[in-house]
Amino acid sequence: MIASTPSTPDHSIELMWLVTGAWAARLVHTAVELGIADHLASGPRGVDFLAADIGAHERHLPACYAHLRPSACCTKAKSGCIA
Repeated sequence: MIASTPSTPDHSIELMWLVTGAWAARLVHTAVELGIADHLASGPRGVDFLAADIGAHERHLPACYAHLRPSACCTKAKSGCIA
């Protein structure tokens, strides 16, 4: 990587924001396609039940939830279930 100087600005931060934003948008899109909100409308669900409802792998759902939580798409209930 070339060091940033006044004549060669470093655009890596801007690029990182673009890539991260695109990745986050895709994750929200996937959650919508899977109907996660529809399945959580009746109340918090355990990871195992939610995975079975949406046809997802149970081991991947917690990671998806962890990345959706900062965008307020879902939260964790006191029982530990996804809400």
